[in-house]
Amino acid sequence: MSLRVRLLAAFAYVLILVIVALEVPLILNVSRRVDTEVKARAAADAQLVAASAAAELDTRDIRDLRQIVRRAAEDAGGRVLVVDRRGTVVADSAGQTGNYGDRPEIQGALDGGIEQGRRFSDTLGETLLFTAVPVVVEGGTVGGAVRVTQSVDAIDRRVRRDVLGLIGIGVIALVLGLAFAWFLAGTLARPLQRLAATARRVEAGDLGARAEPEGSTENREVAHAFNDMTERLEQVLVAQREFVAN
Repeated sequence: MSLRVRLLAAFAYVLILVIVALEVPLILNVSRRVDTEVKARAAADAQLVAASAAAELDTRDIRDLRQIVRRAAEDAGGRVLVVDRRGTVVADSAGQTGNYGDRPEIQGALDGGIEQGRRFSDTLGETLLFTAVPVVVEGGTVGGAVRVTQSVDAIDRRVRRDVLGLIGIGVIALVLGLAFAWFLAGTLARPLQRLAATARRVEAGDLGARAEPEGSTENREVAHAFNDMTERLEQVLVAQREFVAN
C-alpha cells in the first residue's frame, strides 16, 4: 500500500469519526426539536379552541362552535372535537357524534389535566398525535374538553427530511475532506517519489544525479543526506578509477 493511500485512509478514518460524533447528537436534537415544536403548536391550537368553546358551551349555541372547530382542524391539519362534561360530542370537524367519555385522554382533560401523546388508530390505520385540554367555563369549573388529533406521518416526513439534509451535509464534508487529504498526501509523497527516481538513476550509473530538496523539513533532510552520500560515492569511485589507472 502506497504512502498516499495510507495517509488518505487515516484522514478518512478521522473525518468519519468527527462527522459521526457531531451529526449523531445533532440528528437526535433535531428529532426532539421537531417533535417538541409540533406538540407545542398542537397544545396551543387546542387551548385556543377551548377558550373559544367556553362561552359556547355555556349558551349551548353550537353553530359558531362548529365553525371554530372546522377552522381549527384546517389550521392544525387534523381533527378537532369538543365534548361536554359528560363526554358527549358537541362539535366535531369530522361531523361525527357520540360519546368519547371513555377515552383516556378525554377523561384526563375532563379531570382538569392536559393530555398529550401518540397512539395507533385501528380505524385510520396510522399513528396519531392526540392533545386533549379542558374547557374551563365561568366559575372556574370544567365544562368540557377539546381534543386535537393529527397524523404523525407529516411529522416523521419532516424529521426524515431534516435528517437526510444533515447526512447530505456530512457526505459533502467527507468528500471535500478526502479531496483535501488526497492533495495533502500527494504533496507529502511526491518528493519521496522523485527521490526514489533519483536513486534509480544513481543505481543505473548516473553518479551526477542529485535529489531536489523539496517538501517538508524531513523530506529536505533526506534529500540532503542522499546527495551527500551520492557525492561521497562518486568521489570514492573516481579515486578507485584513478588508482586502477595508475
